[in-house]
Amino acid sequence: MNLAGAKTEFIRAWGQFGIEWGINRTMARIHALLLASTEPLDTDRVMADLGVSRGHANTNLRGLVEWGVVRRVHRPGVRKDLYEAEKDMWEVARRVADQIGAAAVEGDENIAKVSIVGLGMKDHAGVASKMFQVLADEGINIQLITTSEIKVSVVIEEKYSELAVRTLHDAFVDAGAAEPVPEN
Repeated sequence: MNLAGAKTEFIRAWGQFGIEWGINRTMARIHALLLASTEPLDTDRVMADLGVSRGHANTNLRGLVEWGVVRRVHRPGVRKDLYEAEKDMWEVARRVADQIGAAAVEGDENIAKVSIVGLGMKDHAGVASKMFQVLADEGINIQLITTSEIKVSVVIEEKYSELAVRTLHDAFVDAGAAEPVPEN
C-alpha cells in the first residue's frame, strides 16, 4: 500500500471508529484528514479531499474546534481560515471522552505495537506462530494480538521494541518477507 492508499484507509477507519464512539462519521473523517495532514487545511481542501458539502465541512469543523481537538490557525497573507488537528492523542482521547460522557481515559505509555505485514501471509500457514515463537525465544511477552489476512500485530513492552523488530527482521526479511515496523 502506498502513502496515499494508507491515508485513505486511515480516514475510512477513523470514520468507522468514530461511529463506534457515537461520533458523526463525517466529523471523524475530517478529523482523520487533519491528523494525517502535515499542514493546516482550509474548508475547500477538506471538501475536495473528502467529497463533502460546504455545509457538512463547516458544521463539523466548527464542532471539532468546539471539542478542542482541532484549532483554527491563521497564516500571514492567507485570508481563509485554516484548520489543524491536535496531534497529542492522549489529549484528543481526553477531550473526546469529555464530549461523549466517558468516565475516564486510561492508557499505558510504555507499550509498543509491532506488526508484520505482507500480502503473501494469507497463503502461508504458520506466520503468526513463527512470530510468536521468535518473540518468546527472546523472552518478549506479548500483551495483545490482532490479526488480519495480511497482518499480525502484537503489543509488547516498549523497552523491547527494538529487540523485537531486529529479531523479527532476521527471522522474516532474511526469508524474503517484509520488514516489521514498530508502531508507538
